[in-house]
Amino acid sequence: MRRIDSVKRVRRPTPGIPNDLALRLFAAFVFLCPTFAHALDLPEGKVSLVLSGYSYHFNIRPGVKAESLNQRNYGLGLEFDHRKPAGATFRYVNNFGWYKDSLNSTAHYVGGAVFYDWLGDHRLRLSLGAELSGFYSERYNQGRPFLALLPVANIGSESASVNLVVVPRVPQFIDAGVVFVQFKIKIK
Repeated sequence: MRRIDSVKRVRRPTPGIPNDLALRLFAAFVFLCPTFAHALDLPEGKVSLVLSGYSYHFNIRPGVKAESLNQRNYGLGLEFDHRKPAGATFRYVNNFGWYKDSLNSTAHYVGGAVFYDWLGDHRLRLSLGAELSGFYSERYNQGRPFLALLPVANIGSESASVNLVVVPRVPQFIDAGVVFVQFKIKIK
């Protein structure tokens, strides 16, 4: 009989269908909220096309070559910006989409953010906030969906703006910190 001294278990990514289904259900929940608000005649917001574009990596894990990380994170998404009531301090957005992540895999996201309009007005403003999003990528978190709370900034006008998202390095999820740039264009 052959003796095995040690067995190293390798964690395999969970199949994509359950993960994808969980993310789709989360997306449906997040985006049904504005639909119900509209049905109740609450103020409607605006819808923007989100073009994911570029990332800058920092705090890269030793042993990982910076040139091996994908800097061009092309992708598409939609963002629903709820109309901010007069006198309100914060505005809220919901979003979802996909992009080519830092490890050249397709990543999906869905979530929401709260912004404080720090400087400016509707013509040109700087907004700072926090986003809570669900993410799924075969290459992050051993292929399991996860939630992340991230600092975000939005610079621009009502019709076009730039989102800056900061993702800190977390060893089990990603090998480097990332500043991620998205371009947002109003479509409704």
